[in-house]
Amino acid sequence: MVGHRGLFKVTENNKTTGYYTHWGAGTVFSGFYRLKNAFDIKKNQYPEKSISEIFGHLSYSGEYLEIEDMTELVFEPLTSEETESEDKDFDTHGMLEIRVTLNLDENHALVEYNRFYHPGMGSFTIPIDHALHNVNLTISYTEERGITDFFEAAKIFEKGSGVYDLLLQSVQAKELNRELQEPYRNMENEELEVES
Repeated sequence: MVGHRGLFKVTENNKTTGYYTHWGAGTVFSGFYRLKNAFDIKKNQYPEKSISEIFGHLSYSGEYLEIEDMTELVFEPLTSEETESEDKDFDTHGMLEIRVTLNLDENHALVEYNRFYHPGMGSFTIPIDHALHNVNLTISYTEERGITDFFEAAKIFEKGSGVYDLLLQSVQAKELNRELQEPYRNMENEELEVES
């Protein structure tokens, strides 16, 4: 599980829009669940709106709201300048725990954990249609069993969709990378000691 603050970027029709969330990045499942909400709303209510536009107007209950009060919404739309600033902050600070890039044009999601906030975590990619399919399976599974806890559903999603394995691989790759770099760090330290 990750924290709650995150940067989400949605690319649709060659345009990328950034969104900040204070409470919407609690799990990897959360972002894909909200994306599913946006697709459902587009299909059933607002076919003329883009997924990106709907994504930026989602309430915590999964409804499309056109309101000024951002506290009711999961995501706060960012200007391109704000998105660029949040990207830089993500790369240099630990204020945001996760950055998720949802490229709808290429059916590709990149999930990145902030190295300052989650030093052992890396990043992974997953096809968006695969993730959304598994969101639907998770919803069916939890409804059939009367599971209403969102974090329990997130665990089921992460195990069933392969996200858990991707998370594990990202941690292992990071550890392996650290192990491979260790001899060189030791040599650097020895050289510094010799020079001084």
